[in-house]
Amino acid sequence: MPAPSRCTGGRLVQRGQSHSRRRESRTTPPANAPQELHLTGLGVARSITTGIIAFANAFELQLQSPPAPQVADVGGRDEHIAAADLKAVGLRTYWAPDTPGTAESAWLLFGMSTYAPWSTPNAVVFEVWIDVDNDGRSDYRLFNTDEARFANNAAHGDSFVAALENLNAGSKHIEAPLNALPGEAVEIAPYLSSVMLLPVRAADLGLDATHTQFHYYVRTISIDRTEETDKTVEQTLVLAYDMAYPGLVFTHPLPGSGENWPSQFPDQAGATIVVQPAPNGYFGRIARGILLFHFQNRAAQQAEIVKIDYQWPYNLHLPTIAR
Repeated sequence: MPAPSRCTGGRLVQRGQSHSRRRESRTTPPANAPQELHLTGLGVARSITTGIIAFANAFELQLQSPPAPQVADVGGRDEHIAAADLKAVGLRTYWAPDTPGTAESAWLLFGMSTYAPWSTPNAVVFEVWIDVDNDGRSDYRLFNTDEARFANNAAHGDSFVAALENLNAGSKHIEAPLNALPGEAVEIAPYLSSVMLLPVRAADLGLDATHTQFHYYVRTISIDRTEETDKTVEQTLVLAYDMAYPGLVFTHPLPGSGENWPSQFPDQAGATIVVQPAPNGYFGRIARGILLFHFQNRAAQQAEIVKIDYQWPYNLHLPTIAR
């Protein structure tokens, strides 16, 4: 068996700075200067026989949620509820490398973490209800499923995907593989996991260069709550997002370094994620931090939050970001 990944996020430092620079020593580069998030720890052991590659992903933290009473009670903890009880939600705008920065190439990556792992993605449902015309009514539902269940709700399979339902047209289609990685090509670590990534093309939501703002909320369901008629575990408040002005932009440090799986980052010691603070996004929506996923970690160590020490608008300095 390969050794489990123990990679964790490092502190963010200005490009060119020493990783060991004291946090109290601040600099004043341009407000949107890129910084680097360095990953540390022990990566997944790789060999010819296993072929396992550890992946990470980064999101702008949208919300943190306290545990439900049934989850906070350690003595009587309900693991079925805990597996669908949201701990954090993140969102990231990702542009395909062939047409970077264009609305037509944009993907929205929704990341959710919970207080306990699910046995299989078939045991939980994460739904993102999206209002693209901002009239207070959801127009789309993004959710996790598998190809067999998508075709026949009574069936189950292990080809896990994200699907999109057009609530106005009454149609739905498979959007992309779960966690934005094809399970037949790489290990996406869907079992005994507490993190999930749901990707959706911005164009499939009717978003374009002239229409970039939307509202959404997340609803979670525990299929394993067989005794309950309503299997809903949590529903968040309505959140706003503008893909044209994300608070943070995450990229690979070198052109082509994410060529095989460009929406992901290698989760290995010494790997780097470049973080570009975007002032317009911060002014319009206060970012709460960075939500970092380590897909191949043990469930309790899969989600990590990197805090942001945010100084502007009074002093337009680069925000200091550290663990």
